[in-house]
Amino acid sequence: MFQKILHRQRNREKGQGGQSMLEFALTLPLLIILLLAMVVAAWVGFSYMSITSAARVGARWMLNYPPHPTQPIDLSYPSVDDEIKAVVFQAMPMLDTSEPATVVTISPSPADRLSGEQISVRIDYMVNLPTITIPYVLSDGEITLSRPFALQVESRMRLE
Repeated sequence: MFQKILHRQRNREKGQGGQSMLEFALTLPLLIILLLAMVVAAWVGFSYMSITSAARVGARWMLNYPPHPTQPIDLSYPSVDDEIKAVVFQAMPMLDTSEPATVVTISPSPADRLSGEQISVRIDYMVNLPTITIPYVLSDGEITLSRPFALQVESRMRLE
């Protein structure tokens, strides 16, 4: 009697091993997609927080320009706006700061920065996500499943 129970139990275990592998094979792609989506969302969030912080740093730098009379002015930049852009780019070290990917707009012009006016630093950043490229079957070219998208941040402060 005890042997019959063990025999039935072994038969059940043998049959369920294949079922477990099938269930795992069906859920694994969903788990991988979920994991990749979380990584992409984390990268977009990191990029957004980085450019937000960089815009604030640039606006604060603009508020404090010209520097204190005892602090020397950096003459290696052709203009004040170029120096502010360099400060903004230094504030986001892990991101692509090349010209097509990142555009920094500073307003108003240095001559119009008067007390009581609003100043702003705007950053347009193209987030490049991991892409999958599939070649066309019938013609030359490729299909890209993921295209970069734009993040836009503006930091405004009042000049006193």
